[in-house]
Amino acid sequence: MNLNFNNTNTQETKGFVSSFLNYGGNLCKINYIETVKSKDESKVQLKFWVEGKEIPGFEGQELPDGSKAKGHVGKVKMGIYFDPKDDSKLGALMNNLMYIAEKAEVADKVKTIEASTLEELLTKYQKVIANKFVWFVFKAEEYEANGKRGFSYSFKEGKVGQDTNGKDVYQVFCKHEKFKTSEEKDGDIVIKVKGTNQVGSNIGATDTLEFNPKYDLKLLAVIPADTEPTTQATIEDF
Repeated sequence: MNLNFNNTNTQETKGFVSSFLNYGGNLCKINYIETVKSKDESKVQLKFWVEGKEIPGFEGQELPDGSKAKGHVGKVKMGIYFDPKDDSKLGALMNNLMYIAEKAEVADKVKTIEASTLEELLTKYQKVIANKFVWFVFKAEEYEANGKRGFSYSFKEGKVGQDTNGKDVYQVFCKHEKFKTSEEKDGDIVIKVKGTNQVGSNIGATDTLEFNPKYDLKLLAVIPADTEPTTQATIEDF
């Protein structure tokens, strides 16, 4: 046997650039709000299509309007499934949307929106909030489907009170685009964002957005070393 390299064929390899946002702290804008129905179609959950800051020369995933994202993207769930006919649940949702609008400095415009359906409301809200960047914290839950593993994201929320039925009410953690003064990272994950409130009742006060892996990250069991690994899935498979 005569082994040599005379007939080898090499090709230039290209570095992999992810199209998706990481969990943890993220500065992003809302491109689209999707209403996802429960199996019996009696309840809905909102899923936000978000996009990070523009990356020069980057062409990302395709967006609902057919254009290409200019930054990293993700799909993020807000709360749990709710009955859109339940005034208390709908009120809590609208409080969340208004809170985000306040941090994006478009609250006055949002207050002029009138709609007869939730879908109409969200369509009008999207137009007002478009291209406004806000700091969020994304929780993550790992899932496996069709031999792939990936992450399902949801907004981190904090308890702000109770509704008329005595049930806890939660609100999304978010901050103004110019909030950040410093950040702490674990690898590529932003786990803490410190800054100064730019808008709202606590304007000028210092605050922190934090991603705590103990509570905000849920992983599946580790795959045994002698088991063939599954293929890493994209976030919610765009």
